[in-house]
Amino acid sequence: MKRFFLMLAAAFAGIILALLTIPRAPKSPTNDAETMEVEGEAGVARIDSPEVRVEKRKASVKQIAESIASMEEGKWLRSWRLTERSGKEMGSEELKGQPYLASFFFATCPVVCVRQNDQIRLLQDKFKKLPIRLVSITCDPESDTPEKLAEYADRLGADPDRWLFFTGNWEYLQKVSSEVFLNGLHRPKEHIEKILFMDANGTLIGEYDWHSPEELKILEKDVRQLLQAP
Repeated sequence: MKRFFLMLAAAFAGIILALLTIPRAPKSPTNDAETMEVEGEAGVARIDSPEVRVEKRKASVKQIAESIASMEEGKWLRSWRLTERSGKEMGSEELKGQPYLASFFFATCPVVCVRQNDQIRLLQDKFKKLPIRLVSITCDPESDTPEKLAEYADRLGADPDRWLFFTGNWEYLQKVSSEVFLNGLHRPKEHIEKILFMDANGTLIGEYDWHSPEELKILEKDVRQLLQAP
């Protein structure tokens, strides 16, 4: 009898051990706006959903924009002017009245910028009937002359009235990227890999990682919602 109970106890111990070592599946969010919990060997990690990531960035840029708005005139750059691929000097004043999507790139980038601008080209097609522009700013002004940008834009099939390409002085580009687009350029040929959503007044309202199909869908939804378009 004693042997029987010992065998029974060992069997139960084996079952409990097996249950404890079964990998647990990630907890799935019930909607896009939740945070997902994933359990691994190091413990439980909390991973924001794409919706949460985008909303956190919106809250952050809104707070910064409100702080900038209360600053004295001249303390912070509020408008910008650069050289477009056409050779024309233009910027925030000419863009005012329509929202636009901005990004940074350089024309000699062989991989990342090509993929990034392919995504923007798709957005150009999706938004072709909407009053929104696309703005691509080089972070390699020494190489990216207006002529080089014009050739690059032509290869992408960029509509010259809707998709604009800019270059300028490096120091000024750093100031524009930091103070207007709130994403600084630290050295040539380095840039953020996000699409920046600017409202009709030229104020940053959202940042979207173009690597993420989910965030690109959120961007499309946000654009249509702002423009009250189906």
